[in-house]
Amino acid sequence: MSMIEVQNLGMRFGGVVALASVNFAIKTKEHCCVIGPNGAGKSTFFKCLTGQLKPTDGDVVFKGKSIRGYQPHQIAQMGIGIKTQVPNVFDGLTVDENIQVALRRHYSGAALRARLDEMLETMHLVDLRNEIVGKLAHGHRQLVELAMVVGPSPELILLDEPAAGMTKSESNRLAGLIKELARNHSVIVVEHDMQFIRLIGGRVTVFNRGEVLVDDHVDQVLNDQRVKNVYLGKQAAF
Repeated sequence: MSMIEVQNLGMRFGGVVALASVNFAIKTKEHCCVIGPNGAGKSTFFKCLTGQLKPTDGDVVFKGKSIRGYQPHQIAQMGIGIKTQVPNVFDGLTVDENIQVALRRHYSGAALRARLDEMLETMHLVDLRNEIVGKLAHGHRQLVELAMVVGPSPELILLDEPAAGMTKSESNRLAGLIKELARNHSVIVVEHDMQFIRLIGGRVTVFNRGEVLVDDHVDQVLNDQRVKNVYLGKQAAF
């Protein structure tokens, strides 16, 4: 059984077809990067997975159960961690307090404190634990939210452009964190940064004009002339 499976997924906005009969699946402890040029349908795909949009056609199945039409909070309660493009954090609280908010739904007492310390260590936020999140740099805010998403131990993690606004060193560190997370979770990363995709490695699914163009290992995908043609033009070099 796939962790999550998309069956003949379609999404239309009036006469505009954003997704056209997309099929996709990811297994337990597998990670996949979803890429594509602007307007390819990858963001719409992400929003259909997370309940931000209800597909016009087809189905989204999580662990054998249809979640089509579920609200984002219902999907999160099923064991899916969701990180959107804009950090969804509490700016007036400290790093420590933000992560605790996410953990309290699943942990208490000594177990909560242990998991909190683990997340701070994993995300390299120990030295910032008492800082107000609203005063942090964008890259650190991204890591705080990632800790909030990962802390409750979801089986599936969905990340929408997690490296956006990060420096090169921050992106490198994040890529390593994602590969580490994939050892115990299924992870889907929607991105546009090809260098970041290369750092993560593994499987890559390329969207173009609302359809899956290529689904293969990153090395094959980045050397595929079709991908170069649609992504950056015929002279593209990744």
